[in-house]
Amino acid sequence: MRHPPAQRADLIRIALMSAGAVLMCAAGLYAGVTPWQAAMTMVGAAAYHVLAGLDARAPHVPCDHIQTGEAAAGGFTLIAVTLFITGNPIAIAGAVLAVMFAYQVFLRYAIAPDAKEASIVGGAVQAVIAVIIARIAWNAAPDISVPAGRALTGLVPSLPAGPAAPAVAVPVILAAYALSRLLGPELKSHAEGPEFCCLPGREYSVMTWCLIAARCALVTIALLFSGWLCGIGFSAGRLYRGTLPGIFNLMALLAFSLAMLLVSKAAGTFIAAAGAYAASYALFFLYIKTRGLRYDRRETV
Repeated sequence: MRHPPAQRADLIRIALMSAGAVLMCAAGLYAGVTPWQAAMTMVGAAAYHVLAGLDARAPHVPCDHIQTGEAAAGGFTLIAVTLFITGNPIAIAGAVLAVMFAYQVFLRYAIAPDAKEASIVGGAVQAVIAVIIARIAWNAAPDISVPAGRALTGLVPSLPAGPAAPAVAVPVILAAYALSRLLGPELKSHAEGPEFCCLPGREYSVMTWCLIAARCALVTIALLFSGWLCGIGFSAGRLYRGTLPGIFNLMALLAFSLAMLLVSKAAGTFIAAAGAYAASYALFFLYIKTRGLRYDRRETV
């Protein structure tokens, strides 16, 4: 079977990115990353990949969870609950889920679906949380380092290996992926507004709340399993203009998350999170800069 030149080039890019993911995984295992940590980080990256695919069909949140402030809000919740309430992983996960649900409602109804507005609001949220964290660290610096590391690189990979967390997360990821594929046309019509949505008997508001719930679950899984390490999925996917965006985005997320996991093992969680943060913003600004040079119907101006 012959492939057109454009598709052949895409296959080469995907093969190289896949090789990079395998190389990062192997290097991490050699450097001391446990198979459990690598596997759980990949689960978080997979959840973020599904989230990016859902956004491609029903675009509303126009940038990554770092720019929107979701990563900061979820990370702060993890730190606060661990320090002041309980270290129980189930309670921590429930608190992060509740905060993420409230944040999704805020993103849906309080701000416009515009990349610049979302990033400004997210920057303000990050600034407020940074001040609060600094104040807490002033009095409890030794105590805050462990939960902060978990918030930045994932709570689940830092826990002892066990089947409970992936047994809950993986079916949710698979269900969200299957529904986003099966309901693709309806999700796209939903993105056009209530005048163009929906099929008879299906209310626009019902679909809106289902999307909020789905995004809440996927963001929570991404934060708990890989923290800030997968925060390039939206911008990387939107910058890629090839014919196989889904596969490329997944491989890019896996390669990047595993690379940052390797950095966290070699240089510490804070250095890895800083690298992920810088890469996420670099791709975001590149996306903003190049957006005006091409036409994309799903993007807001």
